Amino acid sequence: MTRAFAPGHITAFFAAVRRDDALDTGSRGAGIVVEDGVTVDVHDADETTVTLDGETVEFEAVERVLGMSDVAARVGVEADVPVGCGFGVSGAAALATALAANEEFGLGHDEEQMVAAAHVADVLAGTGLGDVVPQSIGGIVTRVEPGAPEIGLFGSVEHDDPQVGYTVFDSLETADVLDDDEAMERVNKAGESALDGLLKDPSIEELIDLSWEFALEARLTTERIEEAVGDARAAGGKAGMAMLGETVYGVGDGAVKEFDGVTRICDEGARLL
Repeated sequence: MTRAFAPGHITAFFAAVRRDDALDTGSRGAGIVVEDGVTVDVHDADETTVTLDGETVEFEAVERVLGMSDVAARVGVEADVPVGCGFGVSGAAALATALAANEEFGLGHDEEQMVAAAHVADVLAGTGLGDVVPQSIGGIVTRVEPGAPEIGLFGSVEHDDPQVGYTVFDSLETADVLDDDEAMERVNKAGESALDGLLKDPSIEELIDLSWEFALEARLTTERIEEAVGDARAAGGKAGMAMLGETVYGVGDGAVKEFDGVTRICDEGARLL
């Protein structure tokens, strides 16, 4: 048995970029890699099965990663955060599985190859466009050009290790948004504008302000999200909406007290345990 961990990733804003090759497909945008993430156990098996928090599930991104390496495994996924709520759980599970399977089966691939496989699996499963590479890097990551490692262009934003608070209300189906042409037109326009703004003023405070402007312009907010963001800002902090989930997150001592959960930025990427 081999165990691996991949951190969560809160996408602040994004603009989708779709190309013929999944390696080149992804998103431009930015997000925060957080310590609350996913732990995966990979066991050699005759056929592939996946459990999520003890329940047997179909997990396409994980299954695709194993299929690319032509191995079968019993995979146990334990998530610190809810699935479908804007923490990149699918990407994290695919990435941790890729790293663990490479070790468990002695595949001999380098880390970039396994990150690329997880990125492709997440893209083809329709569960994410830009989580995997940031989860392999850690920190606050800008995605200037989309794609897998050595194809995309990624940067970082310095930070002073603030606490990151979050409250989860409900999940959103990523595929439902990504497959909605009208919604994606708004998302892409708002995402490109937000990235331009962050590159001019790269700070966590600007990131979260732009995150909230993006959510409003893309018309992705809900009444509960708007109320929670308002409360956090009234408490003197910064708050935005995690993409894609009915989840609010933010920073600032007063604001963090308004949230149900607290984590920190994870400056270390996915790793074997």
